[in-house]
Amino acid sequence: MLTVDESIIELRKHLRKLSNVINNNASFTLFKVKVVDKNRIDDVLCCIEASFPDEYKKILKQKQAGRYKSVSLYHSLKASIQRKFIFSSESYLIRHKDAQSLIAGFSVILEQDIKFLYNNL
Repeated sequence: MLTVDESIIELRKHLRKLSNVINNNASFTLFKVKVVDKNRIDDVLCCIEASFPDEYKKILKQKQAGRYKSVSLYHSLKASIQRKFIFSSESYLIRHKDAQSLIAGFSVILEQDIKFLYNNL
């Protein structure tokens, strides 16, 4: 089992990887939108979800996690990244600037929420 700091480091590493995939692995870019391979995004999201501590995973499954802002940010991030591309079922349509700002905000807030969660157990 990972400590709090180790899990935060792992999560940040995977969030940077997600940011790099969005920025560098787009099939093509059109104005504010990038088309990225679905499997690459899903693999990185799977790694992110696997890095969450067990207590945080329980909170993510709850519909209403009011005191944890990172939960709503994570759901917004997934919604902005996993938009279906009409011409290909093998790609996602991503608004890259929105995704990058959500990744940055999620990274900061997630650390606060995980530390708060561990301190209140």
